[in-house]
Amino acid sequence: MQVNVEAVKKACEKLGIKSEFKDENKNILAVFLAGKNKFVYFVHSSTPFNTEDVVRICRDKDYTRLILRDLVKTLSFLDPNVDEKYAEYIKEKSLEEMVEKIESQILYPLIVKRNSGEQGQNVFLSKNSAETKNALGKIFNKEDKLYDHIALAQEYF
Repeated sequence: MQVNVEAVKKACEKLGIKSEFKDENKNILAVFLAGKNKFVYFVHSSTPFNTEDVVRICRDKDYTRLILRDLVKTLSFLDPNVDEKYAEYIKEKSLEEMVEKIESQILYPLIVKRNSGEQGQNVFLSKNSAETKNALGKIFNKEDKLYDHIALAQEYF
């Protein structure tokens, strides 16, 4: 039995919520919803709360930015050299324009990172204009395997 599934089972017992294992190894737990003839499954490390929508939001930092915009100041930038079909979405036409916008809204130090990255790849702590421009240049480098067409600038806590 997985530790997290065991914890859910114990919580259900403590709260008086009906639940039952659906397999002999106790890795699939059905938790019955109160007053309904419906249930949700907890399987290994997965939960019924991780819908495709939530997973998409968690993987896309710009979507997360939109949801958390009242909590953390974050700006989003599109690579000014994207394919022509995306040109209508370009707001800042150069790295210099991006740096100018960032500096008008976020104080140093700040974080610059790629939108779809993970494990700290292409994440930069920037202390001045030159570092910010350099970080954006690295994120928008199409020759690099870590290239991303969206970069984010975020206040540092």
